[in-house]
Amino acid sequence: MLHDSVLARVAQSAERNDVLRELAILDTNPEPEFDAITQAAARLLGCSISLVSLIDTDRQWFKSRHNISIAETPIEWSFCRFAVERDEILVVEDATQDLQFANNPLVVPGGAEFRFYAGVPIRLRRNAEGDSVALGTLCVIDHQPQKPTAEALDALIKLARLTEMLLTARLNANKVQRQATALASAMTEKTRLHRQLHQAERMAGIGSWRLCLEENTVEWSPQVYAIHGLSPNDPIPVSTALDFFPGDNRRQISNAISRCIRSGQSYDLELDFITAKGDKRRVRAIGELELKNGKPEALIGVFQDITERNVLEQKLRDAADTDYLTQLASRRRFEREFDHIMFECVRDDRDLALVLIDLDHFKAINDTQGHAAGDKVLREVARRLRAPWLQQSFAARLGGDEFVLVLSDEQLLGDLDATMSHLLRELRLSFTDEASDDISYSLSATMGIAMLDRAQPSRTQMLKNADDALYHAKRHGRGTACLEGAPIS
Repeated sequence: MLHDSVLARVAQSAERNDVLRELAILDTNPEPEFDAITQAAARLLGCSISLVSLIDTDRQWFKSRHNISIAETPIEWSFCRFAVERDEILVVEDATQDLQFANNPLVVPGGAEFRFYAGVPIRLRRNAEGDSVALGTLCVIDHQPQKPTAEALDALIKLARLTEMLLTARLNANKVQRQATALASAMTEKTRLHRQLHQAERMAGIGSWRLCLEENTVEWSPQVYAIHGLSPNDPIPVSTALDFFPGDNRRQISNAISRCIRSGQSYDLELDFITAKGDKRRVRAIGELELKNGKPEALIGVFQDITERNVLEQKLRDAADTDYLTQLASRRRFEREFDHIMFECVRDDRDLALVLIDLDHFKAINDTQGHAAGDKVLREVARRLRAPWLQQSFAARLGGDEFVLVLSDEQLLGDLDATMSHLLRELRLSFTDEASDDISYSLSATMGIAMLDRAQPSRTQMLKNADDALYHAKRHGRGTACLEGAPIS
């Protein structure tokens, strides 16, 4: 029985390694789609660390890692391998109390000191007929023990399924790319390979094409016609083939084709596209030069409808850019947007103020009234930072009870004292007991303000200046605001 179990694990490991080789994913660079998933997992389960972990022969390697610096660990340290071997979700509420993990180098004092772990196996099916293979996990880790709710684990499972979709798309794309390459290099098997390619095209939404330079004619596979919303019985002249790309996208693809013909430089573009039926789509266009006797003969390439993937990526980006609780911008989006606003203000010689907002005694509300009350406070602060009088401003939650407001509106900056006084009043909040209508708790906000130095614009320096001003404001008194050490009257 034990011998059979060992053989089964060996076979499982061999099949997993085969799929990982087909994916060609190990030791690749980070990708925003996977990073957005780990960020969402950490946020939804309230954990400090989240990973997309893949189990290699003698190590676990992290395709995406949130809030941890190491890129891999020895297989002997891995929690994830147990979830993979059992092919089921693994939850360790307190690793120090678990005999299997208590002495793990990632758990013991002086190590990473992991306490909580939850991992969902990531499975992939190599083909429609085969069984799925567990490659790794989507997992969350924290330095404090946790007992996750069923809803939290269900969210983690759904994100793991989303990870599987991305890996499946990658596997299919790799297969189609290999088939397309084989087609170009094995013309003697053209009929058979064309049939296989067309089947793969329908499955993956990818078509192939060839532009003959001498005859100035273009050949499209059936899937290219389908992406265009056309029938193969409706051939398109080369002169109008690019009319499906709107505006600047047409210029990009036209320049890429000209450059490829002129210098042999291949291209790989993602572009907006409008079908013959008027549907807006997103496509990926790949092309390279085909030579005969050392001379350019044709352009060949593939064409893919990536609309669904693009929508999914945008949703993931939106999730990463939005604070889940308050629906304000996240720190990540703040950093990107602030740099853009700062650039415009320097270019246009306009003023810019950065306001750090810290809620006074927020921890006491959480401790005495509960986290639901604290969440209510944060949502109300966010609502007031989105008020119509601040509609030309940009607000974000940096984390905890810390918010930031970016002021570039000339009218608000023209009388900054009045603006800040108004904001201080708006953020003096009182909350009543729903049963008695008595005020049960209240709070104010303290603020530090930094102005843009257009001669030396720096987000880092402005944040530091605002933080210094916030420190002075707190010394002056809670519920006040300071600009460069001077209280706002």
